Amino acid sequence: MLPLKEILLQTGRLLAQHPVLMLPPLAWVIPGTLLLRPGEPTAQGLVVVVAIGLLQLALTTGLIAMVRAAALGEAVGWDAFLIGIGRHFITILTGTVIFLGLLLLTLLPLLILLELYSGPLDLKLILAKGTIPVEQWATAQRWLVGLGCWAMLWSTIAFFLLVWKQAVIVATLSWAKAWRASLAFVSAYWFRLSILLTLKGLLLVFGMLLIAGGIVLLAELGALTTLIIDLYFTIAFTVAFIGPPPPKGETVDAAA
Repeated sequence: MLPLKEILLQTGRLLAQHPVLMLPPLAWVIPGTLLLRPGEPTAQGLVVVVAIGLLQLALTTGLIAMVRAAALGEAVGWDAFLIGIGRHFITILTGTVIFLGLLLLTLLPLLILLELYSGPLDLKLILAKGTIPVEQWATAQRWLVGLGCWAMLWSTIAFFLLVWKQAVIVATLSWAKAWRASLAFVSAYWFRLSILLTLKGLLLVFGMLLIAGGIVLLAELGALTTLIIDLYFTIAFTVAFIGPPPPKGETVDAAA
């Protein structure tokens, strides 16, 4: 893995040399803005959310394929984008569905156990009052501890699967082998990757604060900021996984 400074610099160079990398995330903005509307959850709304999620997954797949091509000195363009989606989208989708399925398979039994041993949590009453009633304090604390432990476990798992999508696309692996490759890579370089992830989180918080400020212009700036940050670090983690760039004039087959 490259030093952190080199990862950040190379990411900036790739964005400057290949502005076409900005197009996949921007392509999500229009359908996302038009279709995602606040309101009560409905069956139609669920379909829209799933469709937007699939679109974002496809765009991310194409983006990583473009970054791979750029980092390895290959032609970067819509051919790389479309070929990347055609080759890897089903694998990425399968791994994502399995990950989400495992989340639910562990969350549902936990919720049942918490209700059996801690008592039901009256969410309607809490939301109506805007605070936790005294009689619900003990129950709420047990629920928070249980859900907090579950969230910490899955946050740790997600951290070790940080670059599994990159492993699928860069090395042409199945989702299971990509998970193992990500585990090995993150285990070897966890400190540098933790710094990158922390930096991304801090910058995203800054963008979210702009959005939450209530000023339209700042909110728009915050939305653009979070989009650019997410793009930048998607490229950065891909650069980190690929490693040193090939010498000028040479191309490298990452699957070799």
